[in-house]
Amino acid sequence: MGISGEAAELLGQIKEGPDAALRSWHGGGLSVSVLRELYANEGDDYDVQYFLAGYPETPSRILEELSGRSEAATILALLAENLRTPKPVLQQLARHERVEVRKAVAAGRGISPQVALLLCDDPDASVRATLAENPSVTPRVQTRLSEDPVPFVRANLLKIAKLDEEIQYALCDDIDIAVQAKALLAPKTSENCLLRLADGDDSMSQRLLLLRSQLPEAVLESLLFSKDERIKREAVNRKTLTDDEMIGLARGRDEGIRIKLARTGSLPAIVQGVLAEDASSAVREALGSSNGLSGETVERLLAYNEPGLNMVLASNSHVPLKKLETMLTREGEMMLQYAACRDNLTEEDAAFLAEHGGDGVLYQLWYAGYVLKGISGDVLRRLCSHPLPSVRELVARSSGLTIAMMSELCKDDCPRVRLELAKNSETLLSFLTVLSEDSDGRVAKAAAAAVAALQTKEQEASQVTEKDEDTDGDDSPPKADGESEQPGLFKRFMAKLGRG
Repeated sequence: MGISGEAAELLGQIKEGPDAALRSWHGGGLSVSVLRELYANEGDDYDVQYFLAGYPETPSRILEELSGRSEAATILALLAENLRTPKPVLQQLARHERVEVRKAVAAGRGISPQVALLLCDDPDASVRATLAENPSVTPRVQTRLSEDPVPFVRANLLKIAKLDEEIQYALCDDIDIAVQAKALLAPKTSENCLLRLADGDDSMSQRLLLLRSQLPEAVLESLLFSKDERIKREAVNRKTLTDDEMIGLARGRDEGIRIKLARTGSLPAIVQGVLAEDASSAVREALGSSNGLSGETVERLLAYNEPGLNMVLASNSHVPLKKLETMLTREGEMMLQYAACRDNLTEEDAAFLAEHGGDGVLYQLWYAGYVLKGISGDVLRRLCSHPLPSVRELVARSSGLTIAMMSELCKDDCPRVRLELAKNSETLLSFLTVLSEDSDGRVAKAAAAAVAALQTKEQEASQVTEKDEDTDGDDSPPKADGESEQPGLFKRFMAKLGRG
């Protein structure tokens, strides 16, 4: 018996490749009569069976007959996944001897609760694992699978987008650490579930919770009261603490947590006050190293007069040196002064250290590249003759040098000192001229560049003055007999500075 042209055309497509034909007709559209005609005439052909088993609109009657007609596991697997396959057929396939057929049933979107419960007892764990990640199974089936003896079967439940909260909690509390970790780190685990575990006494679960990149504030708050001190400390690091929480932790018994809190920085004044009165010197030193300390807190810490704490305060760049002047000017406090030579000193602080510090402090200021400003003349005069070339370099680049100091530094034996003087923007032209002929090439070059810069500046200023005079026109009154011409701009400029 021949077949119609439409059925023959479909048969030709199937013979070219049943998978391609299924993709072509994925959205349906074939008439039932064509499908029946194709099955009636070519039903024993493997490719035709493959196409009919996988086609979404194949009549249920044909699918049912195919399940008894074909023994190929690939055909039966396609039948198991087809939503039109009758439930009795699925029950038969769920007992099939081939694992791949039963796995196909377990993965099917149209699986019934009865078939799913049947597969919960399947002897092959891979079948049960496939069933566990099927979003179509009921909560009852999920509960059964959450008690499966094989860990990876239970873990596969976590692949379901909407997993029952009680099952989530059971997996988070699983006896197997791998399943428990996977459940606790799963992005979909509910906040209520995480909170229940944070409130519990199992430190392992709490440690796993802290491995999550994000934790709700309520969960972190609960972890602050863990019996495990390490967990409490980690929670302190991660939570945005309220004032009340900080005060409670500052008064707590765990020294490690109090130290961590003291190092937090920018603490409210009331919390600083509690920590400043702490009986532990380690806590007080941690507080002394933090930023945002109030003046009152600094005074409280200074009152202890403890060497270690004083050193911490001197080293803290957030504590103004003005508050430490009494301590730094005491006899024999060289190490404290040295510690105070921190980064980003203000001009006032650098000048204070230069005036009160010893050689180590002066060397540190030189090494850090500070330019001293506002130093008293007596101190600068004394430092001009300092035996250390580095200290004389510090002076040579400083502000406020007198002519006598420049004269002395201009004749310094160390080329580096003369080089700093040549680079100093306040050095007088007469000394720059001398230095431009220095025996050291670097000094001469730097001084010559400074002289050239001054001359260029003079020429620019002279041009501006001449332009201003030209714009005045001829309205200026004539000069009296014998009245001299106005001296040149450079001479006037030098006379004003006492340089001419």
